[in-house]
Amino acid sequence: MIIVFFPGNPAYAEEAHPQILILNSYHQGEDWSDNEIAGILPALKKVYPFLVPSIENLDSKRFPGTTHLLFLKKYLIEKYQGTHFDLIMVLDDSALNLMLQYKKELFPGVPVVFAGVNGYKPEILAEREMTGVVEFQDIKGTLDLALQIHPETKTVMAVHDYTSSGLALRDEMETEEASFPENLSIKYSGDGTIEELAAQLRELPKNSIVLLLTYVTDKSVRTFTREESTRIISSASPVPVYAMHETRLGYGIVGGLLLEGREHGRQAAALALRILDGEKVSSIPVERSLSRTVFDYTVLSRFGIKLNSLPADSVIMNHPETVWDRNKAILIPGFFIFGLLMVFLGFLIALVLRMRRSEEALYKSERQLYTLVDSLGEGVILQDASEEILLWNSTAAEIFNLETEEIVGRKATNREWNSIHEDGTPFPVQDHPSLHTLRTGEPCSGVIMGVWRNEDDRKWIKINTRPLFLKGEDKPYAALISFSDITENRLADEKLRQSHEKFLTILESIDATIYVADMDTYEILFMNKNMTETFGRDMTGEICYKVFRGEKEPCACCTNSQLLDKQGNPAGVIVWQDKNPITGKFFTNHDRAIEWIDGRIVRLQIATELTEYRKMEEQLRQAQKMESVGRLAGGVAHDFNNMLSVILGYTEYAMEQIDPESQIFNPLQEIHKAARHSAHLTRQLLGFARKQAIIPRVLDLNDTVEGMINMLRRLIGEDINLTWLPGKDLWPVKMDPSQIDQMLANLCVNARDAISGVGKLCIETSTVSLSKVFCDENSGCIPGDYVLITVRDDGCGMDQQTLDNLFEPFFTTKNIGKGTGLGLATVYGIVKQNEGFINVVSEPDKGTTFSIFIPRYQSLIPISQNNSSAISSSQGEETILLVEDEPAILEMTSVMLELSGYTILPASTPLQALQKAREYSGEIHLLITDVVMPEMNGKELAGKLFTQYPGLKTLYMSGYTADIIAHHGIMDEDLHFVQKPFTREILTSKVREVLDK
Repeated sequence: MIIVFFPGNPAYAEEAHPQILILNSYHQGEDWSDNEIAGILPALKKVYPFLVPSIENLDSKRFPGTTHLLFLKKYLIEKYQGTHFDLIMVLDDSALNLMLQYKKELFPGVPVVFAGVNGYKPEILAEREMTGVVEFQDIKGTLDLALQIHPETKTVMAVHDYTSSGLALRDEMETEEASFPENLSIKYSGDGTIEELAAQLRELPKNSIVLLLTYVTDKSVRTFTREESTRIISSASPVPVYAMHETRLGYGIVGGLLLEGREHGRQAAALALRILDGEKVSSIPVERSLSRTVFDYTVLSRFGIKLNSLPADSVIMNHPETVWDRNKAILIPGFFIFGLLMVFLGFLIALVLRMRRSEEALYKSERQLYTLVDSLGEGVILQDASEEILLWNSTAAEIFNLETEEIVGRKATNREWNSIHEDGTPFPVQDHPSLHTLRTGEPCSGVIMGVWRNEDDRKWIKINTRPLFLKGEDKPYAALISFSDITENRLADEKLRQSHEKFLTILESIDATIYVADMDTYEILFMNKNMTETFGRDMTGEICYKVFRGEKEPCACCTNSQLLDKQGNPAGVIVWQDKNPITGKFFTNHDRAIEWIDGRIVRLQIATELTEYRKMEEQLRQAQKMESVGRLAGGVAHDFNNMLSVILGYTEYAMEQIDPESQIFNPLQEIHKAARHSAHLTRQLLGFARKQAIIPRVLDLNDTVEGMINMLRRLIGEDINLTWLPGKDLWPVKMDPSQIDQMLANLCVNARDAISGVGKLCIETSTVSLSKVFCDENSGCIPGDYVLITVRDDGCGMDQQTLDNLFEPFFTTKNIGKGTGLGLATVYGIVKQNEGFINVVSEPDKGTTFSIFIPRYQSLIPISQNNSSAISSSQGEETILLVEDEPAILEMTSVMLELSGYTILPASTPLQALQKAREYSGEIHLLITDVVMPEMNGKELAGKLFTQYPGLKTLYMSGYTADIIAHHGIMDEDLHFVQKPFTREILTSKVREVLDK
């Protein structure tokens, strides 16, 4: 396929991706199916980043029944008629039922992957265009788990609704009843309202448990989210409730073998990717969903379930202990010592309580206890079962800025104090650690709480509690509360966090790639947003030389050894440039050693991309190289053209003077042929150098190209079909029509050589307008209006290496003797001379497209027509004043013109020409003069002669390059010019044209 470089249509596109339709049985906002989609989409986008699937929410939970299915069928047919999908994904039973009934009408032949299906039976897949993930709710596993935790259970109440999903789960449980203990009574909830179900649950005996299968719709056709139904059922049940969906966790259930929607979605996405990768649906078996054992710590505590009674692989949600694992190396010795103190304090407190009758001993013990507690660096409170404060040490009073008499006798949970969690949410009184310890007999540790009576005196404290028991009793009579003031630490942490966020904000806003790496392990510690986008992902934690440069060991260019001085201190900035082997981009890297937040010395690198600058440097070098060749070509052009003029002239003269049958005639022909070829080679060199003599005119490109089509067809041969597609309403352009001929001839010859056998060649014209945005993205372009000439072929095409050298002078892929390597260089020179630009698109075996952009001409000068009358004859009888400072050319040109019948007045200098003109008594019809001569140039000579002969016509000739000729004022449109070297035919034809005009 040929990609045409065309404004507004850049030659790149987003990566192709499949078309996928997701049919969701429920409505948006339903936790389970929303989580399924949240698992599916990231998994698919890892492989197809630009994938945007179509998603239809069927809302079957709120609109169950056949009527809604028929409506959905009609809706989908009308909406997606004529749309091709590569894959259909259906979520949950209603969507699967729709596909089982109407798939052939809706999406015939399209493979289907389902997820979240209950009550699956293999026979429903009569056609093996479906596979998927069955929502396997492990009823037996969850019930076995519950019975293991509650071995005294006699009754299990299975709660379900009477939808198709609910009845399917009941059927599954009934098939498992034979495997349950014989003395276990299984009961099922009735088909009633949710209020009736709640009343039924409240009557359950103590040795019962509830297994919540599903509850979406009650008898009054009210629908409930899993959150709503779980809250109502758990609140009504006096016994533990177990379930099999993780979305119910946190709303009152103990836990169970729980399904998680995201994992379910990821399983289904993995099957979908296998199908999209070409694997047959029939070879992919249906999978069961995966579950994990999860419990809610809050509900475990409510029912007094010990953690050691749970399976070892259990996941505990809402567990209050968060600091222990991070600080146990420090806390264990501290807790040991503190525990000893607590034991001692407990002993003292118990002793005080037992010796109340002995007032003296009690007073002594109290004083000892108070002295010990008061000397502690932490605040200590002793709170009895009625929540009354019995003891408060001076540290506690100091932390809260209260007097001891203001405290003792009050409650630790006094309502005048406000309290919040670490995240700023309210801390309910019933969750206070001391009340939890008094209620459950369990200690609490590391609980963070913010407390204050007014906003000006807010404190942050870390609380530990320990229950105190009397001998033989299992309910604590008091709770010992210790706490420390961490307000300053919190403020310091907050300042550090704000400083860190400010630092990250600055780094993220810098338009450079920035990263930090450990200088010993090479681990990446930080990447800014710009670098993450450059490499496509965040690689924090990985090894820098592996992911940034694809190396197996530290890079040879690594600057670590240069960043530190002999004492190991940062030594300054190291600046170096490099092309990254992963991204292919050039960067200037600034490396320095800095101290990281944990005190270690790390390497910081800030890299600025140089890719565009490198391209500009390469373009400058190319331009300088082109200019050097141009200067070389221009330097030899004049003398070479003069010599060629003499060779061509005298060779033609000699050939006219001898018999064609003579033995010397053929050698003369070869000399003439070689001279013409050398003249053509000189013009190509000057065309490449943009120095050939041209006379631009305002043109209609369609007319100019139209006049060449027949000649081009003969040039390329009959095996190649040439198509000419002229654009409508072309804007005018201003350039020499011979240059258009030269460009098209070179491009068509190249196309002919690229086509093996029969082929196609197309020449097309059109108009385009290039915006600044487009030109910024495509170097070498200038915004504006252009006339576009497109030449494309279906030949062998070119690889990238050839494209990189395409316009180099003397570069050719043809065999020796088959090409000069100047054809495309000449095209390039002509385009640049006319302030245009050229673009080439090509791939091996996919042909080539050349797009030439020529600026629109805005003047109102009428367009030149190529319909000048043909010159009937090159013979004449007029008198010509011929001025040439090169004697050989003067003599040769005189002979050429005299043989054509003209009277010649030869002059070797301008002054001699003026003298001959004064002395000649007859009429002089034409002045032919060289442009650059001693004494005065050709235009100055013509001006002086015009005063004597007002009607004198002038024809200029020169072997110099265009820039030198233009400097002498000869390149105006109304002047006549002939470029050396020329043949007699060219010269006499041009003379006749000037005289007859």
